[in-house]
Amino acid sequence: MAQNISKSINQTVASIDVPPPVTAAKRHQLYPQMQHDDRARLNFIMACYRMTANVLTPGNEQVYSARVKPNFETKNQRPPASRQEVRQAMNQDPFHSLWSALRRNLMEIRQQTGRHVVLKQNQTLADKVAEYSQSSSDLELDDDLTLPPYVAEVDHHCMPGSYYSEMIEGDVAPAA
Repeated sequence: MAQNISKSINQTVASIDVPPPVTAAKRHQLYPQMQHDDRARLNFIMACYRMTANVLTPGNEQVYSARVKPNFETKNQRPPASRQEVRQAMNQDPFHSLWSALRRNLMEIRQQTGRHVVLKQNQTLADKVAEYSQSSSDLELDDDLTLPPYVAEVDHHCMPGSYYSEMIEGDVAPAA
């Protein structure tokens, strides 16, 4: 039986469309330089992310149909009335909790790995952008712009400081 399970897992893994390696991404002059270990970490994280998406994400639909929706209907004598009710019910299921925790942790690890790469060369990247910006009028920023609360109060995509924060003058780390 263990061999059958192992064979099934190997077939599933072999059929997964994995993302291309980081080195296959198009590069431009402002692209951060990466060492071998940086590329390996990012490739591993992206493969884990894709594996989670392709193997575990479809399980959420099965869990909803087989367990969550019937339990909700038994308890409430009606089907869920909104996506909020579905989410609240799904959050009680252990499979969904596992999937959610994996996705969240992979997102955080991805951000920290990217930060590790970029912060080592933050000033160099900022200098390159400043040099490019001086010779181009393509971009104008409004320093008086007030960020809406949904941007200012949340670390979007688990990115510390979100897209708008600056650690140095002309910081481009969030974008890089």
